[in-house]
Amino acid sequence: MAIHGRRMMVCVGVLALPLLACGWGAGHDTVARALAARLPPPWRERLQGETLRRFCADSHCPDSFEPFPAERVGAEALDSLKAQGLAKRYDLHSDTGRAVAFCLLTRAIKERQTDRALLWLACLAHSTADMAACNHDPVVHIATYGWCTDEWAMKLPGGRALSDIKGCLDLGWVKDDVFGRQVDEARLRDNGADAGAALLEVMLYGVRGAEACAPRGPLVLGAAAEWVDTGKREGGERLAAELSTLGVWAAARVLRDFDAALRLAQADMMPAVTPEVLARYEAAMDAFVRTRPLEADRFAQAALAPSAVKGPRLGVIIEPCWRMNEGMFGFADRVLAAQIVSSLRRQGRNAELVDVRRFLEEGGKAGETPQLIIPAQRCASYRTLKVEALDSRLAEFLGAGGKVVWIGGGKPPGALCRGMPAEFMVKGADKAWPVPLKDFRAGTLGTAVGAERQLARSPEGQAGWHWPTGPYAFTPEGVSRGRVVLTWRGAGEEKVVGAAWPKERPSVAYLPTYAVSPYLWTPEAPSLTPLGLELDAAGAEALTAALDALR
Repeated sequence: MAIHGRRMMVCVGVLALPLLACGWGAGHDTVARALAARLPPPWRERLQGETLRRFCADSHCPDSFEPFPAERVGAEALDSLKAQGLAKRYDLHSDTGRAVAFCLLTRAIKERQTDRALLWLACLAHSTADMAACNHDPVVHIATYGWCTDEWAMKLPGGRALSDIKGCLDLGWVKDDVFGRQVDEARLRDNGADAGAALLEVMLYGVRGAEACAPRGPLVLGAAAEWVDTGKREGGERLAAELSTLGVWAAARVLRDFDAALRLAQADMMPAVTPEVLARYEAAMDAFVRTRPLEADRFAQAALAPSAVKGPRLGVIIEPCWRMNEGMFGFADRVLAAQIVSSLRRQGRNAELVDVRRFLEEGGKAGETPQLIIPAQRCASYRTLKVEALDSRLAEFLGAGGKVVWIGGGKPPGALCRGMPAEFMVKGADKAWPVPLKDFRAGTLGTAVGAERQLARSPEGQAGWHWPTGPYAFTPEGVSRGRVVLTWRGAGEEKVVGAAWPKERPSVAYLPTYAVSPYLWTPEAPSLTPLGLELDAAGAEALTAALDALR
């Protein structure tokens, strides 16, 4: 059926704005009911009434941080879970956790343990569905747990609270019959893979889900904003279609996995998380990190378009989306990179995104791109992306005359700190801020030439992995060896939290992530319809101060 036809079919489920939780909350029930209605007999007949109710309840099991219920899973299953380091139900979200759930499902079918088989199927369905949940897209995640929080009290252009969007981002409000018909259209058949290959496919859903979500996350967010702000049916139809596509991706695969588990159980081919399977998984993950195209992430596409601005090139390092919250840099650093490029272009600067893989492989050509900006709330090796290689390339880049702005939650890599004293930056009393939180809330932040700014919104989040922090400040010796860029003042003291060094002809500048991430220090709000990713005035001001210090 054509996309237009599917969207017209979905629209019958759009009646009123839903009041549900964000992510896949009630959506897990939607997926579970679709699975129950499409399992082969006699499983389908068993999943009625109280058994179906329990199956839906079990589909939320992996969201618990409680230990596995011993009376339901059995001692042998507990041993299997423990052997893979899975101590609590939430661990089933991991790629290994999903693999063990598939193994236990197959074993329970083989041993005719119906209740346990349905429990593991429900858990497998939850974990698989979460891999493509819309809030695993970095922009939707930031909007859900940051921009849309009640504490931030943002408004849409039409006056509705931005927090109203959260109720629309769950698959649960799409009608079962509509969703079920889409599952029927997309259903996948068991391809007869051996136990190891079937298990490997289940493990790779972490990154395959990211691939499914990447083209749709911003579309989900824009459609939700339009629907909430205007009430137009078209926005609701587009939102339902996009959410359903993500849910169907998961349901179709879990149905195939159940068919594969039946076949393997009947053939007495028990899957197991063996060293061989793990080696194949590691190789596949490394290949994914090497080859995944950056342009597949829709949120980055505008910033990836060629710049119409001429002049010296500013490169902004970014990495593609891998599995949820995984990578060399922080989860939100990808979005911040796109925001930086868009804002610099608006200022008339020739900015472009630079894939970190390209930088690690080829280095930076200081003659072509004399300045690099690196958003790195965190920085750690991730598979083929090694901090040691990054440090080496940065040393080469600086040696060739390049300059770097590091926007981070911690100290920059060693190459950027050469020539500075060992303790030129130190952590403050709070793990996230340079001063205790109550003092940080009451203080001000300002550049040497800009206005002092107070926090406009709460600096700490309720959930999510995107919250910008930075506990470091410069010591007096560090300040004396560089140039002050950004200062925090309050509680009778001041701390230099942004600087450039060395003092004569600086080549490196540092800014804390909280100074650049939008909407903390201004009452501005994001553009969602259409989606526009830019810095706010405070972030643009701080970044300009850092770049000016390097001139």
